[in-house]
Amino acid sequence: MSEVNPVDHTECVLAIDFGGTKIDVAVATPAGVLLRRERHTIDHSASAQAIVEDAFARALHLADWATQEFGAAVSAAAIASPGIVQEQGIDLAPNVGGWTSLRLPETARRTLQLPFVIGNDVNFATQAELTSGALRGVQNGVYLGLGTGIGAGLVVGGRLVRGQNGIAGEIGYIRTRSGSILEDQIGGRAIEASAAAVAGRGVRASDVFESATGPLAAVAVRAVDALTEVIENIVWMLDPERIVVGGGVSSAPSLIHDLKLTLSGHPYPVDIRAGEFVHDAVVRGLAIAAGELALRKEPSWS
Repeated sequence: MSEVNPVDHTECVLAIDFGGTKIDVAVATPAGVLLRRERHTIDHSASAQAIVEDAFARALHLADWATQEFGAAVSAAAIASPGIVQEQGIDLAPNVGGWTSLRLPETARRTLQLPFVIGNDVNFATQAELTSGALRGVQNGVYLGLGTGIGAGLVVGGRLVRGQNGIAGEIGYIRTRSGSILEDQIGGRAIEASAAAVAGRGVRASDVFESATGPLAAVAVRAVDALTEVIENIVWMLDPERIVVGGGVSSAPSLIHDLKLTLSGHPYPVDIRAGEFVHDAVVRGLAIAAGELALRKEPSWS
């Protein structure tokens, strides 16, 4: 449990975030205030279906808690996943085994029996920062999510852009000069693999950026250089007024400083800053979306 607000509520919503290594479940007010949040490490020995059903069971347990604690009825839910969620499976989600063929909407309908909205995790994080975080008031901006993988949320005219097929911002699949995709170079899992290869031990991706000397410093420099190239291309393509960096990897204090330094010579400077919700942006975005759905009283995925 990470957050409890002891106030009276008659209605609440559920937020469920499936990440690459962890799952967050939360119960919140329809206004997006988190009442209680739990984080669980994914058991990668379990099937994707078992992982999902366990997470939904935990979420329903939180719903029971809210009913007992506040007399609140759960009226809607929001669910986040890496990739692009389809009825028959999830596209562009290679970091969680079995996700490709997972029928997440079907399981949600059967298990939760609530109106729900479902979508990409980075988009929900972007919405949280846009509503009440570091992108608040920004008309044209970018949320750069650095976690197990890498993705971006694009804001144009003050609104989140999803694109024709929902893949807007899937920058992890951009081909680099080496021929590999970007996520295989600077996703959190890729950075940790590179660090482990030179250090001979496991190293968290966020810790790599705090290494000032030695072989880990070289890994950090390569990652910052690659991120800088990505941001430069984003600036030329979208001309944003602000780029917000979030996700677990962004918790390294030196990362934003290094990015600002390497981008200082760009002819059209952009405001780069850390997200306000480094560790729970997705959950906060989910709570906002579920609250909006509760007010509309109609399911977003039928």
